[in-house]
Amino acid sequence: MNIMMITNANILDKSCLGIFKKMFAQARALIQHNSIVNFVYMKDHSIVIHNINYKNESIIKPRSRKDIYTKIIENVDIKEVEALYIRYPLSNYRFIDFLRNIKKKSKKIKVVVEFPTFPYDAELKNDELGLYIDRIYRRLLFLYVDVCVCYDEYKSVLGIPAISITNGIEVEKVRIAEYKKYDENNLHLIAVGSISKWHGYDRLLEGLNRYYKKSNDKFKVYFHIVGSGSELSKLQQIVKQYGLDEYVIFWGSKEKRELDDIYEKCHIGIGSLGMHRIGLKYGAPLKVREYCARGIPFVIGYKDRDFSDKFEYVLNIENNEDPISVEEIITFYKKVYQNPDYKQKMRDYAVKNLTWEIKMKPIIDQICNKV
Repeated sequence: MNIMMITNANILDKSCLGIFKKMFAQARALIQHNSIVNFVYMKDHSIVIHNINYKNESIIKPRSRKDIYTKIIENVDIKEVEALYIRYPLSNYRFIDFLRNIKKKSKKIKVVVEFPTFPYDAELKNDELGLYIDRIYRRLLFLYVDVCVCYDEYKSVLGIPAISITNGIEVEKVRIAEYKKYDENNLHLIAVGSISKWHGYDRLLEGLNRYYKKSNDKFKVYFHIVGSGSELSKLQQIVKQYGLDEYVIFWGSKEKRELDDIYEKCHIGIGSLGMHRIGLKYGAPLKVREYCARGIPFVIGYKDRDFSDKFEYVLNIENNEDPISVEEIITFYKKVYQNPDYKQKMRDYAVKNLTWEIKMKPIIDQICNKV
């Protein structure tokens, strides 16, 4: 199957690295399902058409961002494309017109739109104009989109039939952490990724403040924050206000070996703790899937369909504004680390349940009308 993937994200924008890591992984998974994948994205002011199978690319120079969709249609033989997989960019006249022209050029093409978050309005409070325009034009999506992909249990989105999946990872590219014995004196927590309000790390800082105010225990709890983002300065201010500098370490953005080295210091991963701030009860963040593949037990504040209540290596806390109970995390840590096989069991679970090849199969089946 010939598939074209599209995002308007810029690969040179560091804030978009997570998007590209995910989409390249999705593309490689589609190839495992016997597809030819051309990935279209922005690189500075140019459009890149990257053939993932043969590792070659062509560069297109649009006159402006308004010209992007027109240039894609001019430079791609749409009749040869069987499926178009688009990461949702928000709707406007140009995007709807692009979909309309795609359908005019090819009656057989299947158009698939992935909504990374839905509903997403709460995430766009700082872009009132963009959201206003989107609300006008997104009502037309159902005319041109055959199926959409979402990460919550919706049967349809904006009148479009929906495939509900969860995020995956490339397990083989994630290094399993070295086995660590239970440390009766120290607990090291780690949070990795772009730091945004829905991660809710301030809830854990509030919990640490309470813990150190009342605890006479020698048990020390440290919180390693790896990454940058819009909420970083707020977290740094809280740490300074509460005098937690000794226990909270801000590493900035780290990759590969440096990141692996930080992981080796830590016992428990911290997932998103503030999903309620953007109106979500369910989620499927990539980071906790990486924790699982590394063999690092983790804490989350939302419902994740890949990790049921029977999965003993995740601690689910309430999805609200309450400070996180550090004592509860310590109890979880003590329980999990009694089992010397916990890392391998988590890794095996990731291999069987969390790969992108597994996650993308329902989409391929839908496109090929196997379901």
